[in-house]
Amino acid sequence: MSAGAFAPAPVLRPDQIVRFLRLIGSPTCRSAKRVPLAAVAAMCGVSRQALYKARDGRVSAEMAELLTPLIRDIERGRIKFRRTGRYGDEPNRWEIVET
Repeated sequence: MSAGAFAPAPVLRPDQIVRFLRLIGSPTCRSAKRVPLAAVAAMCGVSRQALYKARDGRVSAEMAELLTPLIRDIERGRIKFRRTGRYGDEPNRWEIVET
């Protein structure tokens, strides 16, 4: 049995996290892959402002550890988001659809 089979997955590099956060908020990503930063922040237990700072390139080691598993699940399609309301209906107009 190899030791690598039970080793935890490495944490994403800050540049990979920044790229992901910028991509999901870009106008070209307005389909089913769209992920609202507020929903990601709520799932990680951090504020939206912290994610906006991370998107601008200020990713701490703790933030990278929090975001890595969530980013991997979103990229693999295990977690998806669905809009449940219109703008102005309520602050939480997204629901998480786990597959």
